[in-house]
Formats: sequence, structure tokens, C-alpha cells
Amino acid sequence: MAVLFPNVSNGDTQTVTKPIGKMVCSEKCEMEGVLLGLEMSVEYFSGTLSATTNRKLFVFCDCSTVIEIELQSYPDILYRLHSVLCQLHELGFG
Repeated sequence: MAVLFPNVSNGDTQTVTKPIGKMVCSEKCEMEGVLLGLEMSVEYFSGTLSATTNRKLFVFCDCSTVIEIELQSYPDILYRLHSVLCQLHELGFG
């Protein structure tokens, strides 16, 4: 599950869930949650017309395994993460 809290007074909180699959390790489930949050952010910021050049995005994760994960063990996640980070860069996140 991922939750998006826009930093505007009238911004509605968005909650999205996504099924991962059966018999999936907890590390992959946690990483999928992080990716889901990043993908939600790309979708949200792609739809805003703000000319803000100093955008900030905070990702909160309390799973130490995901924070220290070896992404080479999950090439599909590494590919998607790279894609999302490129999209965020294009949207003005440095």
C-alpha cells in the first residue's frame, strides 16, 4: 500500500493498493510498496501545472531490509525503479 499526501491545503490524500502475487517474499512486497508510492508521485506531479522548480519528494519506509536491499537480486524492480527515477528527474526532482 502507498499513501500520497500532497503539500497543498486542498490536496486530498490518495491511497492505492496493488496485488503483488502469491508466495512472494516480504522484501519484494515492501519494495513494491515503495515503487507504488513513487509511481503515484509521478502520476500526481505529471498532472499538476505548478511551475515549481524546487520540488521535494519524501519517501518513508520503516523496513530496514528494503533500505539496505541489494537491488541486483531483483532486476525487475531495479528496472522499474530506474524508470520511475528518470521520470521524476524529468519532472524537476533532482
